[in-house]
Amino acid sequence: HLPIIQPVQKISCSGQFFDRGEESEFWALMNTYGVDIYFAGEVHANTVTKTRNEGSNLIQIVSRGNYYNNFLTVDIRDDIINVRIHNEIGSKKSWNGQYEEAGHLIIDKTSSYNTNISSSGLLKVLDLNAPLLFFHFDE
Repeated sequence: HLPIIQPVQKISCSGQFFDRGEESEFWALMNTYGVDIYFAGEVHANTVTKTRNEGSNLIQIVSRGNYYNNFLTVDIRDDIINVRIHNEIGSKKSWNGQYEEAGHLIIDKTSSYNTNISSSGLLKVLDLNAPLLFFHFDE
């Protein structure tokens, strides 16, 4: 349930994280055995990150699902994993029962040479090497 890779977006939560993060034995085991996705929650927001470990394509997906206003679907076919995120739409604050796709993540392992990862929207992979905040002071 706890995120391992930091940073993640947080909304009205305790902000707990997994002890030792990417340096933990748990994370090392997932890398060793070629795990594709680690799902987490806790922080009531959506963030997707890729491990910093060389030679691994392990993805962490932190998602929210408060009051059924946001959920993931996962389709696995042969060597392709397709994750979609859906947001509730409608005139009421919640319980509209209508949803639209708000992003996707595709892990394509059909090549024997490399894994291709593509993403968009709320499932866009966070670039951990890019600035997390950008201020623009022009008028």
